[in-house]
Amino acid sequence: MSVENRFANGRRADDAAGITAGGDEPSAAPCDDAGHEETGPAAFQRLIDDAAELREEVGLLWSAKVDAVRLSLRRLILLVVLGLLAAVVGAASLITCTVLLLLGIAGGLGELFDRLWLGNLATGGILIAGTALCVYLIVRGMTRRSREATVQKYEKLREQRLARRAQRHHERQASEQAVRS
Repeated sequence: MSVENRFANGRRADDAAGITAGGDEPSAAPCDDAGHEETGPAAFQRLIDDAAELREEVGLLWSAKVDAVRLSLRRLILLVVLGLLAAVVGAASLITCTVLLLLGIAGGLGELFDRLWLGNLATGGILIAGTALCVYLIVRGMTRRSREATVQKYEKLREQRLARRAQRHHERQASEQAVRS
Protein backbone atom coordinates (compact mmCIF):
# COMPACT_ATOMS: atom_id res chain seq x y z
CA MET A 1 0.00 0.00 0.00
CA SER A 2 1.43 3.38 -0.87
CA VAL A 3 2.12 6.10 1.66
CA GLU A 4 -0.53 8.33 0.09
CA ASN A 5 -3.25 5.67 0.49
CA ARG A 6 -2.20 4.85 4.03
CA PHE A 7 -2.90 8.33 5.27
CA ALA A 8 -5.85 9.07 3.02
CA ASN A 9 -8.77 10.88 4.65
CA GLY A 10 -6.81 11.24 7.87
CA ARG A 11 -7.06 7.52 8.62
CA ARG A 12 -4.58 4.73 8.40
CA ALA A 13 -5.33 1.88 6.01
CA ASP A 14 -5.94 -0.65 8.78
CA ASP A 15 -8.28 1.78 10.57
CA ALA A 16 -10.19 2.30 7.33
CA ALA A 17 -10.65 -1.47 7.00
CA GLY A 18 -11.89 -1.69 10.58
CA ILE A 19 -8.85 -3.69 11.72
CA THR A 20 -7.33 -2.96 15.10
CA ALA A 21 -4.49 -4.39 17.13
CA GLY A 22 -7.12 -6.11 19.27
CA GLY A 23 -8.63 -8.10 16.44
CA ASP A 24 -12.31 -7.96 15.43
CA GLU A 25 -13.44 -4.67 16.92
CA PRO A 26 -13.47 -1.55 14.74
CA SER A 27 -10.89 1.08 15.51
CA ALA A 28 -11.83 3.90 17.81
CA ALA A 29 -9.33 6.23 16.14
CA PRO A 30 -10.65 9.61 15.07
CA CYS A 31 -11.79 9.63 11.49
CA ASP A 32 -11.81 12.56 9.10
CA ASP A 33 -14.44 11.77 6.50
CA ALA A 34 -14.07 15.07 4.69
CA GLY A 35 -12.64 13.23 1.70
CA HIS A 36 -9.45 15.25 1.37
CA GLU A 37 -5.83 14.11 1.64
CA GLU A 38 -3.55 15.58 4.25
CA THR A 39 -0.55 17.37 2.87
CA GLY A 40 2.20 19.55 4.18
CA PRO A 41 2.39 20.23 7.90
CA ALA A 42 -0.77 18.24 8.71
CA ALA A 43 0.62 15.09 7.08
CA PHE A 44 3.96 15.61 8.81
CA GLN A 45 2.20 16.06 12.18
CA ARG A 46 0.23 12.86 11.54
CA LEU A 47 3.54 11.08 10.78
CA ILE A 48 5.03 12.38 14.03
CA ASP A 49 1.93 11.26 15.95
CA ASP A 50 2.12 7.78 14.37
CA ALA A 51 5.83 7.56 15.24
CA ALA A 52 5.05 8.48 18.85
CA GLU A 53 2.32 5.83 18.94
CA LEU A 54 4.71 3.28 17.46
CA ARG A 55 7.35 4.18 20.06
CA GLU A 56 4.76 3.70 22.82
CA GLU A 57 3.70 0.31 21.41
CA VAL A 58 7.33 -0.81 21.13
CA GLY A 59 7.89 0.30 24.73
CA LEU A 60 4.91 -1.76 25.85
CA LEU A 61 6.16 -4.78 23.90
CA TRP A 62 9.64 -4.40 25.39
CA SER A 63 8.17 -4.10 28.88
CA ALA A 64 6.11 -7.26 28.34
CA LYS A 65 9.19 -9.18 27.13
CA VAL A 66 11.25 -8.01 30.13
CA ASP A 67 8.44 -9.06 32.48
CA ALA A 68 8.27 -12.48 30.80
CA VAL A 69 12.03 -12.97 31.29
CA ARG A 70 11.73 -11.89 34.94
CA LEU A 71 8.90 -14.36 35.48
CA SER A 72 10.96 -17.15 33.90
CA LEU A 73 13.89 -16.30 36.16
CA ARG A 74 11.64 -16.27 39.23
CA ARG A 75 10.29 -19.69 38.31
CA LEU A 76 13.80 -21.02 37.73
CA ILE A 77 15.01 -19.67 41.08
CA LEU A 78 11.98 -21.19 42.80
CA LEU A 79 12.67 -24.59 41.22
CA VAL A 80 16.35 -24.42 42.22
CA VAL A 81 15.44 -23.53 45.80
CA LEU A 82 12.88 -26.34 45.97
CA GLY A 83 15.43 -28.77 44.50
CA LEU A 84 18.03 -27.75 47.07
CA LEU A 85 15.48 -28.09 49.85
CA ALA A 86 14.58 -31.58 48.62
CA ALA A 87 18.28 -32.50 48.49
CA VAL A 88 18.81 -31.30 52.07
CA VAL A 89 15.76 -33.18 53.31
CA GLY A 90 16.90 -36.31 51.44
CA ALA A 91 20.42 -36.09 52.86
CA ALA A 92 19.10 -35.52 56.37
CA SER A 93 16.81 -38.54 56.01
CA LEU A 94 19.67 -40.76 54.84
CA ILE A 95 21.88 -39.60 57.69
CA THR A 96 19.10 -40.21 60.22
CA CYS A 97 18.44 -43.68 58.81
CA THR A 98 22.15 -44.52 58.94
CA VAL A 99 22.45 -43.37 62.55
CA LEU A 100 19.38 -45.33 63.59
CA LEU A 101 20.68 -48.42 61.80
CA LEU A 102 24.07 -48.15 63.50
CA LEU A 103 22.46 -47.56 66.89
CA GLY A 104 20.32 -50.65 66.35
CA ILE A 105 23.34 -52.75 65.39
CA ALA A 106 25.28 -51.43 68.38
CA GLY A 107 22.36 -52.14 70.73
CA GLY A 108 21.93 -55.65 69.34
CA LEU A 109 25.63 -56.42 69.73
CA GLY A 110 25.55 -54.93 73.21
CA GLU A 111 22.70 -57.27 74.16
CA LEU A 112 24.59 -60.16 72.58
CA PHE A 113 27.74 -59.41 74.63
CA ASP A 114 25.77 -58.35 77.75
CA ARG A 115 27.71 -55.05 77.70
CA LEU A 116 26.35 -52.00 75.82
CA TRP A 117 29.77 -50.34 75.52
CA LEU A 118 31.17 -53.44 73.81
CA GLY A 119 28.37 -53.34 71.21
CA ASN A 120 29.11 -49.66 70.50
CA LEU A 121 32.83 -50.39 70.27
CA ALA A 122 32.33 -53.35 67.93
CA THR A 123 29.94 -51.40 65.69
CA GLY A 124 32.34 -48.45 65.47
CA GLY A 125 35.30 -50.72 64.74
CA ILE A 126 33.42 -52.64 62.06
CA LEU A 127 32.23 -49.38 60.48
CA ILE A 128 35.75 -47.90 60.41
CA ALA A 129 37.26 -51.12 59.07
CA GLY A 130 34.57 -51.41 56.39
CA THR A 131 35.06 -47.80 55.34
CA ALA A 132 38.84 -48.23 55.16
CA LEU A 133 38.44 -51.40 53.10
CA CYS A 134 36.07 -49.67 50.65
CA VAL A 135 38.42 -46.69 50.26
CA TYR A 136 41.38 -49.04 49.70
CA LEU A 137 39.54 -51.05 47.05
CA ILE A 138 38.35 -47.92 45.23
CA VAL A 139 41.82 -46.34 45.20
CA ARG A 140 43.45 -49.59 44.08
CA GLY A 141 40.94 -49.99 41.25
CA MET A 142 41.38 -46.39 40.09
CA THR A 143 45.17 -46.73 40.17
CA ARG A 144 45.07 -50.00 38.23
CA ARG A 145 42.74 -48.57 35.56
CA SER A 146 44.90 -45.46 35.24
CA ARG A 147 48.06 -47.53 34.87
CA GLU A 148 46.44 -49.79 32.25
CA ALA A 149 45.22 -46.77 30.27
CA THR A 150 48.71 -45.24 30.34
CA VAL A 151 50.32 -48.49 29.20
CA GLN A 152 47.82 -48.80 26.35
CA LYS A 153 48.44 -45.21 25.32
CA TYR A 154 52.20 -45.66 25.10
CA GLU A 155 51.89 -49.04 23.37
CA LYS A 156 49.71 -47.42 20.74
CA LEU A 157 52.17 -44.53 20.34
CA ARG A 158 55.04 -47.06 20.02
CA GLU A 159 53.16 -48.99 17.34
CA GLN A 160 52.46 -45.78 15.42
CA ARG A 161 56.10 -44.75 15.69
CA LEU A 162 57.28 -48.16 14.43
CA ALA A 163 54.79 -48.01 11.55
CA ARG A 164 56.04 -44.55 10.54
CA ARG A 165 59.66 -45.75 10.80
CA ALA A 166 58.89 -48.78 8.60
CA GLN A 167 57.09 -46.54 6.09
CA ARG A 168 60.08 -44.18 5.90
CA HIS A 169 62.42 -47.18 5.51
CA HIS A 170 60.38 -48.53 2.58
CA GLU A 171 60.26 -45.07 0.99
CA ARG A 172 64.06 -44.74 1.31
CA GLN A 173 64.62 -48.17 -0.22
CA ALA A 174 62.27 -47.35 -3.09
CA SER A 175 64.01 -44.03 -3.75
CA GLU A 176 67.47 -45.67 -3.60
CA GLN A 177 66.34 -48.38 -5.96
CA ALA A 178 64.93 -45.74 -8.32
CA VAL A 179 68.30 -43.88 -8.25
CA ARG A 180 70.22 -47.12 -9.03
CA SER A 181 67.99 -47.87 -12.01
